[in-house]
Amino acid sequence: MKTTTLSAGMALLCSLLLCNSAMAYDPKPGHLRLTELSYQKLAQCRGEVVNPARLQRLQDGNLAMDEGAAKLPSSLYDNPWSDQLFPAYRRVGNWHFYHPDKTDKETVQPGLVNMSQQRLWARAQLGLTMANDSAQRDYFVGALLHLLQDVSVPAHVTPVYHGPSLVGLFPLFTTKLTHYLKGERRAKFYGIKDPIDSSPVTIELEDLPCPTTDSKLNYDAIRELLARQTLAAMAEPIPNCGNNRWQLFWNKELPHNYFKGYNLELPPFGSNGDLVVGMQTQCEFKAKGNQLQDQRYYEFIQQRHIQAVLAGMLLLQQADSTVGEQQGADLLQVSADPGAVNRAPGADVVVP
Repeated sequence: MKTTTLSAGMALLCSLLLCNSAMAYDPKPGHLRLTELSYQKLAQCRGEVVNPARLQRLQDGNLAMDEGAAKLPSSLYDNPWSDQLFPAYRRVGNWHFYHPDKTDKETVQPGLVNMSQQRLWARAQLGLTMANDSAQRDYFVGALLHLLQDVSVPAHVTPVYHGPSLVGLFPLFTTKLTHYLKGERRAKFYGIKDPIDSSPVTIELEDLPCPTTDSKLNYDAIRELLARQTLAAMAEPIPNCGNNRWQLFWNKELPHNYFKGYNLELPPFGSNGDLVVGMQTQCEFKAKGNQLQDQRYYEFIQQRHIQAVLAGMLLLQQADSTVGEQQGADLLQVSADPGAVNRAPGADVVVP
C-alpha cells in the first residue's frame, strides 16, 4: 500500500480525532451482530449450511469500515480499490451519512470532505467488481453491509451530525454542526454519541421472516429502500403520545444545507420522564421491571434492527447474483468519465 506525505498527514489527523466521525452502530455488538443475523437467516431460508469462514470475512470487511484495514489480509491489496476504501484515514474525507433526497454534490461535498457515504459506497461496489475470487468479494460485501446498516439509524438519514466534538475546530465545514450542543450533557469533549448507536441488538433468527422471493433490486435501490423505511418510521406517531412523532428527537433546524440537529427542547432519545412539547406534557416515558427504558423505545429500535437485517439479506442475495456484477461494471464505466470523479483527501489516484 502506498503512503504519500499527504496520506501520512491524513492518517495522523485520523488517529488524533476524526476517524470515528459519524460512527453508527457500535462496531462489534452492533454491526457484527446485524451481519451475522443477515447471513445466518439467509442461509437458513435457503437450506444452506453456514460457512464460518465466509461469515468472518463479511464481518472483517464490515468492521474495517470503522476500525481500518489493519486486520485485513495483505492479499486484499491486489485489488486497487481496497486502498481507496478500507484504511482508517479514508474516514477523514468520507463520512457515513445518507439521505436519499440529499445527494447532489453541492450539498454533500462543499469542499474536500464528502459528508455522505457516496464515495465509499461506489468504491465498495467497484472493489466487488474487480475482486479476484469469492473470498476477496466477501470483504467488499461486508463493507456494503456496513454502510447499508448505517442508514437504519435515524441520525444517519436525517442526517444529524454525531462523532468527534473536536471537528468543531474546523469551521470550514463543522462549526455549525457542534456548537449548538455546547454545554449539553450529550456532547462530551471527545464526541457526540447517538443513543441508538449503542443500543444492543436483541433480535434473534426466529424474529425474522425469509425473503418472499429473490430480490431484483440493485445495491442502490436496497439502500434507498432501507433509508426510506427509516424516514417513514420517524414520521410515525409515538404510541400513546398524542400526535407527536418520533422525528421530534432529530428535527432541530441548523444553518446548514445537509444536517439537522438534535432537538434540545427534549431529553435525548431513550430518556425516561415526561415528554413536554410547547410547555404541555404530552406523555410519560417510564421503564418497567428490569428495563432501563420505556418499552416504546425498545420497540422502535428493534424495528430498525429488523429492517437492517432484512435489507442485509437482500444485499447478500444481490451480491450472489450476476446482476450485482453487472451493476459494478456499469459503475466502472462511469468512473472513467473525467466529469464524474473527484480526488479524495489522501488519495493517490482519482476515484469516484
